[in-house]
Amino acid sequence: MESNSRSSTLREGAKWNTSVPYLLGNTLDVHYKGIILRAFEQFSLKSCINFIPRQNENDFIHIQKLGGCFSYVGKKVSGGQNVSIGLKCAFVPIVEHELLHALGFFHEQSRYDRDDHVTIIWENIQEGEENCFNKASEDESSLLNTSYDYTSLMHYKKNEFSNGNGSTIITKQPEFQDVIGNRIEMSSTDALELNRLYQCDASVSFLDHCSFEDESLCEMSVCSRSSAGWQRVSRADGGPHSDHTYLGTDSQGEVSVHVY
Repeated sequence: MESNSRSSTLREGAKWNTSVPYLLGNTLDVHYKGIILRAFEQFSLKSCINFIPRQNENDFIHIQKLGGCFSYVGKKVSGGQNVSIGLKCAFVPIVEHELLHALGFFHEQSRYDRDDHVTIIWENIQEGEENCFNKASEDESSLLNTSYDYTSLMHYKKNEFSNGNGSTIITKQPEFQDVIGNRIEMSSTDALELNRLYQCDASVSFLDHCSFEDESLCEMSVCSRSSAGWQRVSRADGGPHSDHTYLGTDSQGEVSVHVY
C-alpha cells in the first residue's frame, strides 16, 4: 500500500495499456503464482485489462515476494516496476488491491469528498503514519463520476494504523463501520472506476446470487425435465452422481435441495 493516497490518478503517463506485461519473480512459489493468476482472471472478467506474460517489453510489472504488500500507484518506473506480494499477502483480494494500485488507483478514503462520508480520528493514528490518511485535491485526482464506496477493495479498515486507542476511521453511516476494509473482491464500483479510467467497453461480471425461493435457480427450473433442474427433498442419500446442500428445515419439513 502506498501513502499519500488518492482515489485515482491523473498524472500524465500513469496509465498502462490495457494489455499489461508481467513477470513473476523467482521468489514466488507455486502457491503464490496460482493466487496471482487467479487475481489476473478477475481483471479479465470485470474489465478490458489483460495481464500478459512479458516477452521483450521495456515496461512491465515485476511481481515478487518482497517485504510486505505494496505497489507504486500507476505506471511510474521505466523497466520492471515492482509489485510485492510478501508474507501474509497471498490472497486473491490482496493481490487485486495491489494491482489496482499499479493500474492507477489510490485508497478510497483519500478522495477529496471523503469528509462527507468518514471522519479521520487523527489522535488514534500511529506516529509517523499520518500521511497515509492525507486527502487529495480535485486538481490531482479524479472521482470518475462515482459515489463514495464503503465497500471498495481500496478502503482502509476501521482500525488501520491504529495506535491502540481506538478506530482511525469512523463512517458517517454507522452501518458501514464494520464493512469498510473489504478484502473479499473488488466492488462493483471499483470495477466501474477501472472501466472508466481505461475506457473499457467490457461488461462487469460478478458471481450470480440465486435463491431457492424462486421458481428458477440460475436458469435451472424447478422439477425441470431438462439436463439441469432442482427439487426440494426430505432426505439426502448422497452418492457420486448427486449433490445435496443442507438448508435447514423449512415449514414443510423439507431439509435439502437436490441439484442435478
